[in-house]
Amino acid sequence: MTYMRATDSDPSIGEAPHWSPELGSRIKAVIDQLGGSTKAASLVGVTYEQVSKWRDGKARAPFSALAALARAAGRSLDWLAYGDGATPARPIPAASVLDAELMGRVYEVIVRTHEAEGAPLAAIDAGRLAAEYYEQVVASVDGPDEWQPALKMLAAQLRKAIRRAADTAGAGSAKP
Repeated sequence: MTYMRATDSDPSIGEAPHWSPELGSRIKAVIDQLGGSTKAASLVGVTYEQVSKWRDGKARAPFSALAALARAAGRSLDWLAYGDGATPARPIPAASVLDAELMGRVYEVIVRTHEAEGAPLAAIDAGRLAAEYYEQVVASVDGPDEWQPALKMLAAQLRKAIRRAADTAGAGSAKP
């Protein structure tokens, strides 16, 4: 992932030009609606610290980033900039904001765990499992710092489920 630099940030000025507490509140509302700073940052390709700087008025957000955040949250740019304007009737669900890095790691855990257990898994099934487990991981962690323990737990659960399925299949085929 490529991260943008905070070139419009200047600690000596305190607040970015044209920033107001009201704008910060609307940016915060969009960030919250998208599931937090980490998810919002992933959506626009910056760090969560940068998104926090935009919210707090410490850096000026690029137009393209504000447009992407507003659209993902189902808000109009007028609302984001000025607090008025119509909000589209059908916002994009927050679940559509996908962290590609986390999804890749979930998929990798699933494939490697199945390989290590000698349990064949079709690519389509790995993808389906990745989508299911991705949602569970996202719901159980607050940010990237918690991914590793959650992924280790996922691998342990998968190993247990694969072994249980193998034991059940083996018991069913054994003759008394």
